[in-house]
Amino acid sequence: MRLDAGPTLRAISEALDARDFARAIALSDDALAAGVEHPLILNLLALKHDQAGRHAQALRLLQRAVELAPDDVGSLNALGLCFLALERDSEALSAFLKVVAQLPEAAFAHANLASVQRRLGELDKADAAYAMALKLDPVHPLALAGRGSIASMRGDHGSARDFALRALQVAPTLAEAHGCVAAADISQGRTDQALDRASTLLKDPQLPALDRVDALGIQGDAWDRQGDYRQAFAAYAKRNQLLQDHYRSGFEEGPRAMAYVQALTATIERLPHNGVALGVEHHGPQPVFLVGFPRSGTTLLEVVLDGHPKVATLDEQEFLLPGVHLYLSDPADLGALWRASDSDLEPLRTAYWAAVRGRGIDPAERLVVDKYPLNLLKLPLIARLFPGARVVYAQRDPRDVVLSVFRRRFRMSAPMYELLTLDGAARFYAAVEHLMQQLLPRLGLAVHTVRHESVVADLPGEVGRLCDFLGIEWTDSMADFAGRSRTRRSATPSTAQLGVGLDSRGIGHWRYYSFALEAVVPHLQSALSRYGEL
Repeated sequence: MRLDAGPTLRAISEALDARDFARAIALSDDALAAGVEHPLILNLLALKHDQAGRHAQALRLLQRAVELAPDDVGSLNALGLCFLALERDSEALSAFLKVVAQLPEAAFAHANLASVQRRLGELDKADAAYAMALKLDPVHPLALAGRGSIASMRGDHGSARDFALRALQVAPTLAEAHGCVAAADISQGRTDQALDRASTLLKDPQLPALDRVDALGIQGDAWDRQGDYRQAFAAYAKRNQLLQDHYRSGFEEGPRAMAYVQALTATIERLPHNGVALGVEHHGPQPVFLVGFPRSGTTLLEVVLDGHPKVATLDEQEFLLPGVHLYLSDPADLGALWRASDSDLEPLRTAYWAAVRGRGIDPAERLVVDKYPLNLLKLPLIARLFPGARVVYAQRDPRDVVLSVFRRRFRMSAPMYELLTLDGAARFYAAVEHLMQQLLPRLGLAVHTVRHESVVADLPGEVGRLCDFLGIEWTDSMADFAGRSRTRRSATPSTAQLGVGLDSRGIGHWRYYSFALEAVVPHLQSALSRYGEL
């Protein structure tokens, strides 16, 4: 192995100086084939693979480049971008933190760090990092567009438009900035302008797949706002097909969330109806778990509760994963979970509360509300760790839920992959709802159900009853959830909507799409019957 390949490296550098990238890459190909390894060579070949969408091949080359030169900023930055493309966000974060440490005056370093922080849901940190990038370079287009996207997520479409238009002055084709302007147009009723912008993006044959996904989402939202529901549905369906194509290898070849739910249900159905022997009751702090199928109103409840001075919410973060890995990896066999002693479980409780305290929350002083909608799949673990926990179960008309999860784009995961078709969303909803009907009478947890429609119709009354269940009193500050939603540290697909206050337009919205939903409503009949809609 020769790390010093002077003549070859000089030739590559000369080609780069002359902007002859094809020659630089060809020379790098020849050098690597001859056994010459150098960060510059590996970076150029990784770039070739990355531009062709071969991120896994690029990753191997960049990991080798960092192995050869651990402090090479170019290699570290490229590695972070590659991890970001592969959606390995924690590893991308680690790489970008190292780049910022070495180049604290480089705007691109802070902008890249902000991008992964935003993906991780750390909106406050991301916005601060973007602001630092703009302090160093006031016209950095990615930082401008990034701040625009965060403002858009929070429902502040005026600021989003301002940031995005500034970005487009520097980078006129930047798809993210166009998306921010279009979202602002839709929110303000300028749907024709949003459709024109989306159409222009989609005419670009070089538009990256996920930017194309976002442009189709803009079309769907604009047509929905105009009342052209058939065109809106077609746009959402096309967008979701692209998402399926993009993520198929990662989610169809591995364990499916539907199969997990079905296996867990079969396991629970074998348990007696009069409950499970949960062991010694734990008398330490007991969280409140706010659960429900996505788009059932959990975010609204979380933001409302966050307005209480004695409540602390956790911003939809995973705090139960260590226990999931230990006891819920095989849903067909929960024997180890049922047999676990209190001493076996105590380290998991300790880790949970350590993570909560790490967010600056003292459970001795405030009631901790852990909102993570699909924690409902973890209720067996919750019942063992915190048998005194209270569960708030958010529900909404199943037809509105299924339509909404189909229309909205989520950060991809195995459960979210199931929602990319209307049929898949309906079947998964029905399976999860059936699981809940089997779980709740067997686990002995205190459960309070909240209907989204009732909250919208009578916020103080419905939340007042929830407060009684939680042992706190209603305060008027809880009603000011719209203002709080615009400053939250994290965001969900619901956050921007909450910024305008209570909105009843989403209730019964499924009726406009009955032409598509009629084929999947049979999957929802049991849930609708329980909901009182049949």
